[in-house]
Amino acid sequence: MQKKIFSYFKPNPNSSDSRSEGTGSDEHTSTKIDDSRSEGTGSDHEHTSTKIDDSSTPSITDSSTPSSSNHPPYPDIGNITIECSQQDRVKLDLLTNSSWEHVAKYKFPLRTIRNVNRSLQWSWLEKYPWMRYSVVNDAVYCAPCVLFGPQRQDTKEKTFSLSSPVTDWGNLSRCVSRHINDKSKHHDNVLAATEFLRIKTGEKSDILESMSESFNARIKRNREVLSCIIDAILLCGKQNLAIRGHEEKHSNFVALLHMRAKDNIVLADHLAFADPQKKYTSPDIQNELIELCADQIISTLVQDCNDSKYFGFMSDEATDCSTKEQASICVRFFDKTTKSIREEFLGFAEASRTTGEALAELFLEQLELKGIDVDVLRQVIYVMNYALALQDLEYEDV
Repeated sequence: MQKKIFSYFKPNPNSSDSRSEGTGSDEHTSTKIDDSRSEGTGSDHEHTSTKIDDSSTPSITDSSTPSSSNHPPYPDIGNITIECSQQDRVKLDLLTNSSWEHVAKYKFPLRTIRNVNRSLQWSWLEKYPWMRYSVVNDAVYCAPCVLFGPQRQDTKEKTFSLSSPVTDWGNLSRCVSRHINDKSKHHDNVLAATEFLRIKTGEKSDILESMSESFNARIKRNREVLSCIIDAILLCGKQNLAIRGHEEKHSNFVALLHMRAKDNIVLADHLAFADPQKKYTSPDIQNELIELCADQIISTLVQDCNDSKYFGFMSDEATDCSTKEQASICVRFFDKTTKSIREEFLGFAEASRTTGEALAELFLEQLELKGIDVDVLRQVIYVMNYALALQDLEYEDV
């Protein structure tokens, strides 16, 4: 295979310029540096330009097919896409496998740059640990900038990124100086790469984990405060105390909270320093909490009623101050746990009409709405005004 490859690079014996271009049979790739033709490459000549003789330097074909054992230990950064660069596994491979043990033995390809044959010098890779070499593209990249920096597609500047790697070995020094200047984003990307490695190696907790811990602590604190507020509302309900008075600061609800705050530092801090819009003590929040407590109580009562084999329905009517008919919804059932008959009130329902058919539909609708199984209804108790309400409903007295 080597002979076949070399046959494509045989020197042309008829060419008169073969010796001057370094392709003759006597001198393979020897190159003389002319300072007048350097075009501003500066001090890079002594690092990136080579004077080649027969005894020490292989031909260009030898350097283009280096041994795979001397390849970089990290993945070829030239084959990485922008999507792949966001994967943690790829980031770890590029950042942790930075030590190229056989870099000095690697034969970097020669390329003609401004009429001078040049190749990358391995000393650059040792001097700048962030630099990564791509065998496929014969170019160098900045690993932190590729992995953590923006990948601009519209820039002509050589930024060591995926879209603009550095391949001009004659101006490599100038590109590096511009890349690591004080105003460059390179330093932010290096810091991000360092923090990433510290997190992945366990030296530092993940920022998401830290945010999660802070978030969980805040949730725990808010739940403790909310629990105290709910306890105050439930106590007022159990003792038949008005929650609000003529002035909010003198209400039973606020008085109970301040009493509780004497033994609760979290609640005391909340009442003293919390944002007035986030204290959870406004009348709207109180009403919402009362409704939530009512839903929880009704859900428990409905579950107890459904656990019994049969139940009875009870209802009465009353007209409120606005002359609206209010029907009470109550159930009567046997509690297997306490071995006793229980009668529980589930709420009121407004009756738009007081005809027997309308009331029957209202009662059944309310029972189903609350989740009670009406198929096991066995008893109906109602006042005389509702005598025609359930005339078509079949039931058995128990």
